Amino acid sequence: EAFYAFQLWDKDNPGKLIVDELGLRNTAVLVSNLDPGTYRWKTGSFQIDEGDVIKVWGPVQELSITQ
Repeated sequence: EAFYAFQLWDKDNPGKLIVDELGLRNTAVLVSNLDPGTYRWKTGSFQIDEGDVIKVWGPVQELSITQ
């Protein structure tokens, strides 16, 4: 069984995650009320195989919000 993850952060403050959802069973996430700015995000998938956790993170993407 696969689980999913979603992380979102402000481009200028990468050390502080705005959204950090791990262990998701759905492949969709709704994020609202973001202030104008530039954000970065990534998704990942996790599988447990014989007691080992296999993690695969996708590439970092960029999102720009304007007024």
